[in-house]
Amino acid sequence: MEAHQATALQAAGLLSFDPNDFQPLTEAQVLEMDFVWALHKSGCPTAFLDRLLSDLPKPYAYPVSEMHLDWKTLTWTRLLSPDETVAKWVDNKLAAADGVELLRLAGKVQEALAQLGLSPDSEP
Repeated sequence: MEAHQATALQAAGLLSFDPNDFQPLTEAQVLEMDFVWALHKSGCPTAFLDRLLSDLPKPYAYPVSEMHLDWKTLTWTRLLSPDETVAKWVDNKLAAADGVELLRLAGKVQEALAQLGLSPDSEP
């Protein structure tokens, strides 16, 4: 993103900081500019961007690849990492007392470990 583009985003009230006041930018500021710029590049008018961002807390330091917008409700959710997804799935199966699915997962994990020459007792 060009400096004048970042300045335009800030002037429109879409950034929580003035990019001209910070050099070098922090990682969070770069994330925020990337996130807002990706929305801006999609062609959303500024007024609509204001609406899309209104429910997200500032600063908008969200990796674009980790955020999901439900277009029907215009609500954001952070996508879970693969580890978080598996942990949540296991927790749900445990809560539902679904031992069959947990055993299937355990079998797949044991097969994968065996292919790597590891056992469940191996040190990480």
